[in-house]
Amino acid sequence: MTAGPHEETDVQRIHIRSTVDGVDHDAATRWCLGEGLVGIGWGIWDGNGERTWERYVEGYENRHGAVDANVRRFHDLDVGTLIWTRERSGNYWLGRIEGRWRYRDDEVAQRLDLFNLRPTAWKEVGTEDRVPGRVVNAFRSRMTLQRIKDRGAVSYSNRLYRRSDTDEERVAVDPRAVIESLLGPEDLEDLVAVYLQDRFDYLLVSRFRSTPGYEYVLRKRDGGQTAVASVKSGDTPVDLDLLPVNTVDEAFAYAVSGKYTGERSPNTRCIETEELCDFMLGRRSILPDRITDWLER
Repeated sequence: MTAGPHEETDVQRIHIRSTVDGVDHDAATRWCLGEGLVGIGWGIWDGNGERTWERYVEGYENRHGAVDANVRRFHDLDVGTLIWTRERSGNYWLGRIEGRWRYRDDEVAQRLDLFNLRPTAWKEVGTEDRVPGRVVNAFRSRMTLQRIKDRGAVSYSNRLYRRSDTDEERVAVDPRAVIESLLGPEDLEDLVAVYLQDRFDYLLVSRFRSTPGYEYVLRKRDGGQTAVASVKSGDTPVDLDLLPVNTVDEAFAYAVSGKYTGERSPNTRCIETEELCDFMLGRRSILPDRITDWLER
């Protein structure tokens, strides 16, 4: 079912790449972007050209066995679904699926390992700072096709694509609403990181994704004091007991919920939402583009 003009559609992430030796992944991506298509492999490799879905399934099963789940999901995506991909250079694209599945098995399909195709209208987005953090992180997975479930990333992707098609009027949004309801976890971490670097003259020197106590390590510009920061979105509290307060000069904590557990040490500073709101309005020019964009809907 195709979404209406102001409804949010599903958002997917796709790797346009092959496991077949010798396939030029860059050429495959460029071909899809240039031809207005998105595609994946799992071909029959018999050169018999186009097939209906039923004939494709029958032919693939006779030749290779069960049809991969990625192909079935790709076939079933609704027209209107938004889909992210990126070039190896790190340039991101956002497309909208414009038509139904089709299969081809010609010289181009075999050379690029792109047999299963959907017509797609692509829009160039640019570098990572313009892309929701949840989408960027989704590209770490080796899965061919992955649904983006984060509400903030889905909303942003829909608005971004819609604006590229229309002159939709932008309306200012309260920064508190942006922080509390719109930013995804990674975007929130980015906001706090930029705030600490600007407000307290720290530089971000290391970022951890698997450390329960903090998200990143910072160091004063002169190479002196060190700090860590813990940032929690949604209703998740910050556990102050997990901060390594004995090995750093300062520890920063921010929970959107305003909830903190454990004992607060003298060198721990809990950031207030109002501080971040003032920062977003006063230092808007240094914010990542995807955060700035949330201030206008």
